[in-house]
Amino acid sequence: MLRADQQLARACRALLETVRLERLWTEEGPTQEASELLETAGRQLSQDERSVLLVAWTFWNGSGRRRLAELLEHVDADPMAALCSFVLARRGAQSPGAAVSACETDERDQQLSGRNKMLLEPAKDSVDLCIVVRDISESLDFYQVTLGLEKTQEVETPYGKVHRLRFGTSLVKLMDPKQVPPAGPIGLEKQLGIRFMSFAIRNLSGVCTALKEKGMEFTIPETQVLPGLRVAMVKDPDGNIIEFVEQA
Repeated sequence: MLRADQQLARACRALLETVRLERLWTEEGPTQEASELLETAGRQLSQDERSVLLVAWTFWNGSGRRRLAELLEHVDADPMAALCSFVLARRGAQSPGAAVSACETDERDQQLSGRNKMLLEPAKDSVDLCIVVRDISESLDFYQVTLGLEKTQEVETPYGKVHRLRFGTSLVKLMDPKQVPPAGPIGLEKQLGIRFMSFAIRNLSGVCTALKEKGMEFTIPETQVLPGLRVAMVKDPDGNIIEFVEQA
């Protein structure tokens, strides 16, 4: 017997051991009893025993002179679950029920993955943010002059003029509104919604030093929150929370 056939025979026997039918298979292949049970589609066996035996025959592939499709027609459970029983039995699954359950979990995961496929097709690796500001001069002084974001464009809109500032591939859009709306509550815990903007940077300590010299109000000083991860938070001129993050 070729080595591949010996390995397959051992795998079939391991599968049958999960339903205590290992007597039906030797390291040489199926026994006479296994052949007889195949001819009757294993009707005298339990559903689990019958399913496992027929899957073993399926993978033995030819010794019983049955085609795969013909065999799977006799499997009461879902055919793919039965095939999974064989694969997982080779990995040490303790029962066909456990194997089928694992297969069903994999199938559910695949279905969820398909349903959760991103609807959006990204045109760039970032998102942009628009901030409606009270005083455009103060906001430009903070974002453009102090932080150093590059101003790329000014755009007139029905609501006011938008100043576009670039950080990496992201745009921070500062809107100078035609009518200044009332300010909302300041603080992360004050209301739902977008509560802060985060900049991933490489020079956190230097940034914090410069902002302290400018008299900026910190809500969180430079702090190590996780191994290799430090953050700081300040308020911009309108009280919006700005986070700076540095990861080692």
